[in-house]
Amino acid sequence: MAVAEPATPELKRASRGNASPLWLASLIAGVLVLAGLVSVVYGIPMLLDAVAGRGKTGALTPFVRAAIEVLFQVVAVIVLGILGTKLGGGEGRPGIRGGIFVAISLLFTVFFLARAVAMIAQRVFTFADPVALGVFLGAIAGFAILTYKLFGSGRFDSWAKGVEDAGLFSSSLYKKNLGLRVRRLTILGILLIFGSGVYTLMENGWLEVNNPGTNTNNWIIHTPFLADFILLPDIRFTVPLLLLGLGLWLAWRAINMPMFADFLIATEAEMNKVSWPTRKQLIRDTIVVLVTLAIFTLFFFLVDVFWSWLLSRDLIDILPHADVKQLPGLDDAPIKP
Repeated sequence: MAVAEPATPELKRASRGNASPLWLASLIAGVLVLAGLVSVVYGIPMLLDAVAGRGKTGALTPFVRAAIEVLFQVVAVIVLGILGTKLGGGEGRPGIRGGIFVAISLLFTVFFLARAVAMIAQRVFTFADPVALGVFLGAIAGFAILTYKLFGSGRFDSWAKGVEDAGLFSSSLYKKNLGLRVRRLTILGILLIFGSGVYTLMENGWLEVNNPGTNTNNWIIHTPFLADFILLPDIRFTVPLLLLGLGLWLAWRAINMPMFADFLIATEAEMNKVSWPTRKQLIRDTIVVLVTLAIFTLFFFLVDVFWSWLLSRDLIDILPHADVKQLPGLDDAPIKP
């Protein structure tokens, strides 16, 4: 009888060797994600201007124009997310989602570190813009080499898998039919916290940006030796939407993390064991509590009147008599230090 032989370690290593390294796949996927975001953030406004014409879109109020753009951008992000999930084969390669996050974070870190080095060098040594641009490109090359060594050290794989194991980038559900009431209340509480923060930002005007020479409220990255570019357009609307979206996603992932979800499920199970009173019992017990409070209030009032009368008698003479009048002008007298 033929018996299937188990895969040898050499075959396993060969199969793994055929696949691209995790850092390379994550870097390519991260670049594609950034390209999709750039097309959503910058491409949709340009497309609206091209289709509707600047004369028509310019006649709209800023709020209506921003609402139309945000609507199309949200739809585009959802469509790109669905397409990316389908093309990636569902869950995809283990560690790829965390790797995409780490790769994008490293790309931003390299850019802003190189920008800081070039701007500091230009300020200290008064370089011209072409020289500062060369320093910027050299800094990017240096940080890119360090990042490549980091990729080859194996730390990238551990970071990517650690981020993915945290469950922040997974859409899986954990015991979805248990603890529904407490889970929904938990989502509501987290959204109230984020909503309060967004309301505070908008109410105090912290999302108002004054760009010199322009009438826009965009988050612009100013770099002397590079052309200014918009990091986020119209942050009065984009930042609140991003924060609310982040809060919704964190709330959704929090109630599906195994440890926290088990705690919520156990909490609802304990609440179900409590025997809640009926409506009739609740009304009766409320009346008893209110009557008891009224009796206590009357008792303390009578005790206060009795002791005030007793301590103002001539035999004790601790409190002044009720018929003793206060000296005129005593309240108006200044208090000497």
